[in-house]
Amino acid sequence: LADVCTFCGFQAIHAVQRFPFEPPPLERFIDVEGALQPRERRLLDKAISRFERRFPQITTSICIMRLPNGIDGREFGYWFLNRRRATTQEEQDARLHHLLAVVDRNSKTTSITVGYGLDCFLDDQVLYRTLEQARPEFLGGGYAAGLAAWFKAAERALIPIATEANFAAERWQRHHGRAATAPRQPPTPPTSTPPQRQAKQQVSYSNTHA
Repeated sequence: LADVCTFCGFQAIHAVQRFPFEPPPLERFIDVEGALQPRERRLLDKAISRFERRFPQITTSICIMRLPNGIDGREFGYWFLNRRRATTQEEQDARLHHLLAVVDRNSKTTSITVGYGLDCFLDDQVLYRTLEQARPEFLGGGYAAGLAAWFKAAERALIPIATEANFAAERWQRHHGRAATAPRQPPTPPTSTPPQRQAKQQVSYSNTHA
């Protein structure tokens, strides 16, 4: 019962039962029906490459298919990203920073699911905000134009988040590096003279997010 979402009632075992098969490999483009046109593929390939150059820890997949009626793309994306078995330790490590976009051509929605390593950076609020920013492109140009705009919005959102995370990591390393290498000193006895001053951080093309 602890694994049931208190907000929507979702339970992971339901996804496993709903999709009783093995998902395909997490490639950049998973185009089940061959729906992606060459121009759209080039547009998305360029957007993803730019995004991954800026954030080389992240790998990306876009899955384009028609989900059955009543199947939520967010649930499918969650199942897909967690169910796909890694064949190597490198693939397993990369899964933590993987980003999966599921385009459901049946409901005309696009959902974003991220690995647990990205969850603290691309959380629900950031995903919702960036998908909303890309909404005009989704509505006016379809899922390819919308996703290309979303990658730009996500990059803008991640830059300050990643910068602060890097600063925090550097501060932690400096502090713990000194603590690990500095010899232990005996306590300074009390004195009446002052010490010397020391020198001195899912949308639709239609509208949904995950």
